Amino acid sequence: MPRVPLEKKSIGQLKDLLDYNPSTGVVSWKVKRGKVKPGMEAGAPDAHGYRQINVGGRVLKTHRVAWALHYGEWPAGNMDHINHDRQDNRLSNLRVVTTQENNKNRSAMGDNTSGHMGVGFHKQTGKWRAYIGVDGRQIYLGLFDSLDLAVVERKRAEKKYGFHSNHGSAA
Repeated sequence: MPRVPLEKKSIGQLKDLLDYNPSTGVVSWKVKRGKVKPGMEAGAPDAHGYRQINVGGRVLKTHRVAWALHYGEWPAGNMDHINHDRQDNRLSNLRVVTTQENNKNRSAMGDNTSGHMGVGFHKQTGKWRAYIGVDGRQIYLGLFDSLDLAVVERKRAEKKYGFHSNHGSAA
């Protein structure tokens, strides 16, 4: 379902309903809503681990609401959780990025066997292979006798292509 930006005036409506603490990242209710009391944290995690809040029948990602409450405008792009913790909505952990920038700060996949993004064991040669994806293409970095050498080359490439220093770390 495509995300439809809310109108500017809706931020004012959000400010009537919600508080945001930028140092803790907590968005809380200002008003009583059914069983919810003022001061209670708003929202709950979705299936992907992002907190979301239901406001007036609309489900909103908490990190986007936090940004809007703090800056008075909706983020003009993707939101990145710098430390990869999808529920950490502290202002210091959020940044607006392009899709390309967001892809340069990803967590390692759960099925990663080497423990390092872009590094895997090449069975045919008995060596470690390093590669990196940039602008939709995969760049081969070489075969290495040790995992450590392959990781060093991968990290060098991440720096060269402007990846975030957290790229590949766990949440």
